[in-house]
Amino acid sequence: MKKSEITFIRLMSLALIMVINAAVLLFFVGEHTFQNILNRMNSNVYDGDTLDTSIYNYYFYAGFGSIYKIIFPITILLLVTAAVCVYKKVSMASRLSIVANISAFITGALLLFARITESSKGVHIFINSFYMNKSDIGNIQTVQLMSRIPIAYILVMVLSVLGLLMVKSSTITKLKIYNDKMAYNNAVIYIFPALSGFIILEVIRNLVISRVVMLSSDEYIQTVAGYIQDYYIGSKFYFNWSWLIIFTIVTCVAIVLNNNNKLMIIEIAVFSIIVIIPSVIYAFNPPSLFGYLTTDNTLCDLTEAAFVWYLVRMSVSLITGIIFIVLVVNERINIKCMYIIAGTLLVLSLVMLIVAGLNRASLSVMYMLCAVADVIGVIVLAVTGLRTLS
Repeated sequence: MKKSEITFIRLMSLALIMVINAAVLLFFVGEHTFQNILNRMNSNVYDGDTLDTSIYNYYFYAGFGSIYKIIFPITILLLVTAAVCVYKKVSMASRLSIVANISAFITGALLLFARITESSKGVHIFINSFYMNKSDIGNIQTVQLMSRIPIAYILVMVLSVLGLLMVKSSTITKLKIYNDKMAYNNAVIYIFPALSGFIILEVIRNLVISRVVMLSSDEYIQTVAGYIQDYYIGSKFYFNWSWLIIFTIVTCVAIVLNNNNKLMIIEIAVFSIIVIIPSVIYAFNPPSLFGYLTTDNTLCDLTEAAFVWYLVRMSVSLITGIIFIVLVVNERINIKCMYIIAGTLLVLSLVMLIVAGLNRASLSVMYMLCAVADVIGVIVLAVTGLRTLS
């Protein structure tokens, strides 16, 4: 067998290992590993000996979950995009593959560490100290609610190590086609639109909204936010996905269809329709609230109105991210231009959210303001993209 054939097999093996690792994380570990435990605790499926015991353990899983919900989608983005870039012979795929496997190892290690320290009172005390005064923490009775046999966590780590070894044996770090920094296409740059969209549109803005809600003295807005987050969204397929998972799919398709104007427009249109259709269906078929969680008609009306605007905000924000990704991957706007537009969009939406919070606006208004900011961003992106096509 020729050396070139051996190298090709090893490169495809590297891509396959990363795809398998991503599949294990998605289907055997899951994005909501810690959130599912918290949901069951809230539903009294798990009963501690005392209320304090339940609170301490709740904070333990909430602490790990707050980290996991950030690194999990980032790991999926890195693994899947790196695999596609290796297959498509995209420049800098070697560096992306290294980072992807390291990220996957860290994700597996975090899960395994959480599983091992479930019975550690010291770790419980450390994590609980972020949620309450350390002096207020009493006797902790630990529980074990994660997988008894953490095979999937260990498998993720093993596959990550195999991926790193395959990076070395495939000599991808020495092949010119994978290491040309001046190449027209660049795997490292390809991940930034999706990552930035996730951080700006989902993480930061949701954090600001949650802080405004927590600081509000209006019990109605706090209850509405809880209903939407837990009852409407928390356990619903597709709607409880991290937006970065959707952005990952868009990124990989954009890489495969790179530099085709007609396919670029079709991709934006198709993914926009895919985002809009489930939102419209769900908007007309929300779960019953009256008689299930409350008998307050005013609270029901506020929740239903806010939920419609949540879906509008979600759809517009995802479409904004999709346009960012497609334009950058297809070299219609450069990364600096993208950051200028994204930064302006972030500042605009945060200013409006803070002003809305100071004026005690409803949750519907907050979601509406985010949607308005994103519509402005879509218009600017559309104008920028059309100029490059002309």
